[in-house]
Amino acid sequence: MHILKKLILPILCGTLAAAHGWADVTVFPVVPTYDDTNKADLNAEYYAGNSSGVGEDPSLIIDIAKFRDEIVTAFSNAQGGVVNFDNGLIAGGTQSDQFVASFGEDKRLVITSVDHLRTDFSANNILTPISGPDEGVGGGFLSKSVVDGDQIKIRSSFDFSFEEKNFGGNEHVIAVAGTILGRNGAADSSTWLMKVRLDNGDIIAEISQINFLSGNARADTFFGARAPKGRYITGVTWINLDGNHSGLDGFAFITNGRPPIIEEDVAVNPGETYPGLDYPGTGSGGGSGGDEGSTDASILFGRERP
Repeated sequence: MHILKKLILPILCGTLAAAHGWADVTVFPVVPTYDDTNKADLNAEYYAGNSSGVGEDPSLIIDIAKFRDEIVTAFSNAQGGVVNFDNGLIAGGTQSDQFVASFGEDKRLVITSVDHLRTDFSANNILTPISGPDEGVGGGFLSKSVVDGDQIKIRSSFDFSFEEKNFGGNEHVIAVAGTILGRNGAADSSTWLMKVRLDNGDIIAEISQINFLSGNARADTFFGARAPKGRYITGVTWINLDGNHSGLDGFAFITNGRPPIIEEDVAVNPGETYPGLDYPGTGSGGGSGGDEGSTDASILFGRERP
């Protein structure tokens, strides 16, 4: 069965992409569980330094323990799920800068990256995915396309923008999350910043210093944020501030869509609408040397605080 899975899943995902007109784009069916194998060890923290506007609200940050339950509910209501990068393949060298998350009956979240991506980088002695790994299908985590041995040779920041396909009326992404993996073989700790972009240009930011000296499958750090009431998310960036490269796993999202309507409920309450998941939080209006030199905060994306 394991061998059959390795053979069929890449073919199935490729067929789904072709059927929807996305050439060379991998479609990942979402799953309801977050980090079901290796567990995320730490939560990143709210960062006021790059938050702005309605994003200046620490209550918008999501805790991993709470999120595990929330994502199961969202999945069951066709309101999102987890891309664990096990059930599909983005092959290195294909110049792929997109992948698609499939959820509900025919909803698609198209994720476009600034850089080319891959999931076939097998480096389990350095990085152990929280969701796998299943090397035969894709390695279990996302990395940049260019690698050399066990070193990811281009800076491993991730910059994603979202395009919603077949979403319901006024349905949008209202929560997003992902885990930056701990690893072996890096020089020391590494500072990572997540910036969630809202539809009005405001930013919700989180930051964490990840101790890569703690080793593989340790210090895996969860980043997650939800949009304040009345706003939604158009993209997300994980920014590596000091050159210690790593991978991204467990990319997850939640929408404010309407769950499937049970016919009995329609008969009893024919005019009632379902509000979807309504999150609280209304808002208020550098590490040292790494794998490949250093950078600074000048690469930060989105609207900054004045």
